[in-house]
Amino acid sequence: MNKANRPKAKKGTKRTAKVRGKRSSAAIHRGISGGLDFIGAAFFALVIILLLFMLSSLVTWVRRDMNVVFSDLGTSITDALIIRRDTTQQAGR
Repeated sequence: MNKANRPKAKKGTKRTAKVRGKRSSAAIHRGISGGLDFIGAAFFALVIILLLFMLSSLVTWVRRDMNVVFSDLGTSITDALIIRRDTTQQAGR
């Protein structure tokens, strides 16, 4: 007997209970799947926010550090130029 010729099960029989059980377990699995998707999305949103915070902290640190690095570099260049001037002035005397 194929599906088309098979008599339909009446309410309350084993067959309808079996189908109802499959439907409810599928609904439970869909609900759990949706909940886990939400938790995963929320977790990765927090990870992205944390990474953005770390990136902004890095940019702030680099900005502050650049002033220190370039002031030392500028001092070194200035000292080198002054020393070079002193040597040329002393050679001319």
